[in-house]
Amino acid sequence: MKNIAVVFACMLFACTSLQVAAVPCSVTASQTTYDLPIVMYHSVLKSRQSKYVVSPTQLESDFAAYQKMGYTPVFLRDVVDFVDGHGKLPAKPMVITFDDGHYNNMHYVLPIAQKFNFKIVINPVTSFGIASEEKSEAGNPAYSYLTLSQIAELEKSGLVEIGNHTHAMHKFNPRYGVKQKSGESHEDYVAALKDDIGKAQDLMASNGTTRPTTFAYPFGAYTDTARNTLLDMGFRAFLTCNEGVSRVTLGDPTSLHSLKRYNRSGNTDTEAFVKKVFWKLGEDTPK
Repeated sequence: MKNIAVVFACMLFACTSLQVAAVPCSVTASQTTYDLPIVMYHSVLKSRQSKYVVSPTQLESDFAAYQKMGYTPVFLRDVVDFVDGHGKLPAKPMVITFDDGHYNNMHYVLPIAQKFNFKIVINPVTSFGIASEEKSEAGNPAYSYLTLSQIAELEKSGLVEIGNHTHAMHKFNPRYGVKQKSGESHEDYVAALKDDIGKAQDLMASNGTTRPTTFAYPFGAYTDTARNTLLDMGFRAFLTCNEGVSRVTLGDPTSLHSLKRYNRSGNTDTEAFVKKVFWKLGEDTPK
């Protein structure tokens, strides 16, 4: 009888040990970190390509490559929800962004996004679109920028998240983007940031767009003061122009504070670009 008890105890210990050993598998089933590739586009034109201009054909080829590799484009607010513990991300998330708010993002990009059912993030400079409207130049893919009503219309498509790229700070002078001017006091600097970026928020909200929680730094230039001011204003995710893949972590909001991006130049083809972005992630990129 004693021997039977000993055998039973050993069996129980073995089963318990197996159960303990299995725990890490169930824990890691809910991923807590993601390597997040983010691509930065600007203008999309049929007529020409350059460092900041791709063709619709190139864009569609890129989207097909992302899809073939199994990536799922998400909104940055989806990433924020994941970090906050309020949502999950797909197995292979990525973010596709478009800076400056070119009208051709509506004319060419939206139909391609709809074809692939891809989510995208557009970061408009609100003063650019207002100038297009005031000059009666709205609606031309070659040179127009998105008006406030067009920004709201894009968001209503369900495939576009709107970010903030300032109202009128996308300039080299008198300040370089959102950087502090020489001789400017801390108080004046913070006030200038709140005035300009807050104006963009108010203009978009008053025209039916959800207040953005994503901010794209003009020219990728940023300061600690700018980031802290934007955090106080309710922004959560911050896009730089630093190249690389960022790692976002559940419960770590600071992992959203300096998100890296790869600029998509029109001077290269899809194969070369996806190799540049994804090879470090161990991807067998499409030919």
